[in-house]
Amino acid sequence: MMTTPHRRRALVATYGVLAVVGLVTTAYFNRQPLPEGTSYLEGWFANNASTSAAIDLIVMFVAASIFMVGDARRSHVRWPWLYVVFAIPLAIAFTFPLYLAIRSARSGSARIAEDAPPDQPDGRQRTLSS
Repeated sequence: MMTTPHRRRALVATYGVLAVVGLVTTAYFNRQPLPEGTSYLEGWFANNASTSAAIDLIVMFVAASIFMVGDARRSHVRWPWLYVVFAIPLAIAFTFPLYLAIRSARSGSARIAEDAPPDQPDGRQRTLSS
């Protein structure tokens, strides 16, 4: 999908805002004291609603991790494993939007190699006259 520089900047900013919101809100709630005798992990599976949310988050974490690591080379994003590793102590709600922001920013500065045919290094479409 081709985007204009204006749209790309808006997308990067949106992902950046989501990353900050994900970091701040999860950090706030993670720092709140737990009820006595309760572990953090027990809170994840305390009832049906929290168990559903926990499983949703775990599946999303695994899917996002696979995507980030697999997509990083094509999108010219360095060190994709850092996003996965830091998602555990921080939050996938922070690292995944951060990854998407960096990916979107890089897509404007570096041409994705797979988009350009081998005989057209600048990515232009071949026409009948060329």
